[in-house]
Amino acid sequence: MSKFHMGKQEREITDNAVKLGILKKAKYMVLALCKENQPYAVSLSYGYDALRNAVYFHCAEEGMKMDFILCNPQVCATVIEDHGYAQDDCTQNYRSLVLWGKLRKVEETDEKKHAFKVMFRHLEGENEAMSARMLNEEDAVVGVGVLRLDIEQIDAKGNL
Repeated sequence: MSKFHMGKQEREITDNAVKLGILKKAKYMVLALCKENQPYAVSLSYGYDALRNAVYFHCAEEGMKMDFILCNPQVCATVIEDHGYAQDDCTQNYRSLVLWGKLRKVEETDEKKHAFKVMFRHLEGENEAMSARMLNEEDAVVGVGVLRLDIEQIDAKGNL
């Protein structure tokens, strides 16, 4: 992925620990897909897997997302940490990420279970009882679609 020139360089966040902190704290991202010059953006909750530098999503096994991904797995996504509008200053306080990478459908049951544990931990914290309840049967993950975004690049900026 080529690096674009950031218009307001003083707002660029270059510290990887800060970028990952934003990614770990947020609960959803907007995923942008493109198929045959037709754009599609969708908001999804997710779980970040630091060991794989990847993001997991759950979805339907079939549908628009899957059609777009099969046609073009290269995606872009955004995460926004909103700190509110600055009254009388005509500006928004925020930190945001733009992620690029390749999205793929997870087929293997073991990775699906891992993905759900990652998502549960990200969204619910260390709630092992809920995780055990949701994954108590082999069928629990079979009919659910799971996607993995392998992150290739993260750019960030903020205005705090």
